[in-house]
Amino acid sequence: MMNKIPKGWEVKKLGEICEINPKTEILLLNESDEVSFIPMASVEAETNIFTESKSKFSKVKKGYTKFRDNDILFAKITPCMENGKICIVNNLKFGIGFGSTEFHVIRPNKNTLSKYIYYFVSQISFRQMAQIYMTGAVGQRRVPSKILENFEIPLPPLSEQKAIADKLDDSFAKIENAITNLINAKENLKLYKQSVLKSAFNGDLLPNTSPTQRKKVKFEDVLKYEQPTKYIVKSTKYNNDFKTPVLTAGKGFILGYTNETEGIFTNTPVIIFDDFTTSSQYVNFHFKVKSSAMKILRPADNVNLKFLFYKMQTIQHKSDTHKRYWISEYAKLEIPLPPLSEQNLIVAEIDRRFAIVDKTLNLIDKSIQNAKNLKQSILKKAFSGELRSEI
Repeated sequence: MMNKIPKGWEVKKLGEICEINPKTEILLLNESDEVSFIPMASVEAETNIFTESKSKFSKVKKGYTKFRDNDILFAKITPCMENGKICIVNNLKFGIGFGSTEFHVIRPNKNTLSKYIYYFVSQISFRQMAQIYMTGAVGQRRVPSKILENFEIPLPPLSEQKAIADKLDDSFAKIENAITNLINAKENLKLYKQSVLKSAFNGDLLPNTSPTQRKKVKFEDVLKYEQPTKYIVKSTKYNNDFKTPVLTAGKGFILGYTNETEGIFTNTPVIIFDDFTTSSQYVNFHFKVKSSAMKILRPADNVNLKFLFYKMQTIQHKSDTHKRYWISEYAKLEIPLPPLSEQNLIVAEIDRRFAIVDKTLNLIDKSIQNAKNLKQSILKKAFSGELRSEI
């Protein structure tokens, strides 16, 4: 049941004030004419931003979702729906467009504002409720159109819908601007980390250090590899309640956690190296691995492993073919290596600076999440009538 609503508002079912997946007339077009096309991938989550592409009418006229200006596209498939892939289409070249069949089309009637409906269905609480009624197999669950039709929505008069939408537009523009600034700050901090590494290996990070005093070695001279075969996880049914992390050397790093007790790698710290992409991760805890497409790297004597890891982060190595790179190429790369005492000093200074940066990055991430939470709080107020005094 809908909570108490302000005087002058009504409670309507979405299907009473909007057509869900309406039939859209196709204009008389030639087979070679270009038409607007919006694939699911072009809709950014929780932003109402989408990228319109062009396609030949002959390629899209069959089997695609059809829509027109001011229609709302609402992703009906998991996880796109949970992520908030929702947008209002506008300024279509031919007044009609085509898109993924995984969109529901919501078309408000003449007494209902599209932006008002867009903001209502953008609420996380709305999407969470829709999620309860999804049908289909795991990974391919969808929101039935009948579920959308039966959702109740508080509806003020059209003039107030517009005032609410305008207020939300203004508030969200300010929040999005703040989020953009925070994201830019994150990128600048990441660039700073790269500059720290560059300075470290140019001899500029610490006084009294010079690259000219460093001997040249190959990675294979100072890093010994081990194949990970013994440590590959048997089951990928991960659970965060399990103890042992399962790793990849790529961006994912920790893929999940396993309860397997055999074949755990314990002789850390090590570097794990993706044999196909040359990505690497420094690991100082026990782990298992997902596949054999990596090398586990240990240091030779009188070498600081983290110094070598940091050096690897500065190397732009071309890896555009599907082959294993460690033995064939990467291990043969030459790097300047200072004495161990200098390696230790450099690593300590990099660690110190990175700790400050990482703390700041964590604060920025929390601020971004707080900004997103604020948007949802404002939406909740909007549809309970609490924004009336601010309009």
